[in-house]
Amino acid sequence: AIEARICAENPEANFLPATGTLQPTNQVDVGSEISGTIKSVRVDYNDQVKRGQVLARFNDSTIQADMAQANANVADAKAAAIEAENNASRARSIAETGAISKQTVEQLYSLEASTQARLQAAQAAVQIQNVRLKQTVLLSPDDGVISARAATVGQVASPGVELFRMIRQGRIEWRGEFNSADIGQVKPGMEVKLTLPDSAEISGKVRMLAPMADSATRNTIAYVDIANTSAKPGMFAKGKLILAESDATTL
Repeated sequence: AIEARICAENPEANFLPATGTLQPTNQVDVGSEISGTIKSVRVDYNDQVKRGQVLARFNDSTIQADMAQANANVADAKAAAIEAENNASRARSIAETGAISKQTVEQLYSLEASTQARLQAAQAAVQIQNVRLKQTVLLSPDDGVISARAATVGQVASPGVELFRMIRQGRIEWRGEFNSADIGQVKPGMEVKLTLPDSAEISGKVRMLAPMADSATRNTIAYVDIANTSAKPGMFAKGKLILAESDATTL
């Protein structure tokens, strides 16, 4: 005699049939934050990527030129600020002696403040160019699998346009439909057995139920987490939501 797990009492009454498709659990669209020409593409369909990995690079020659100009403006503003600060410092030291007029002193103080403001503005412009330069390198927002790639070398991309689509963490789920009349029997954590189109069998667990039933079909969807297997998003699968199991002795 050996021990086997079988559905208790009435096998037909202890699982709930359902059908559905495999879908990414969490899919993210990756696009650029700047307009520019794509210089290189580093990943392709089905590539596994890590958070921070380079997906594509944009031509940065214009931004590099803007950066050089911004740095030159900072140097110019810094020189003017130093000169104005020195003049204002000398004015402070002799202001009480009456050697220069009060109006001239105030003008020197005002010039000192304005050149400092100009320097701060020039430094802020450099920071903006640094941000733009970083944005010419498109990075992966998380670990995952590339499921779609629209980016091509030479393409002029616009902000917000999808260049890559990624399955976050590589996780996929089965969305199984069953009659909403049976919703009281289905609970999160319940085991599910799935049969794929190639007859392969995999298992999973119910993560949650859809908050609403379909008004046309009266069906409800169970979202089932499955292990990372050869199953691919878009596949159809038949499933059994296991309502009860027990140990029994068979011969």
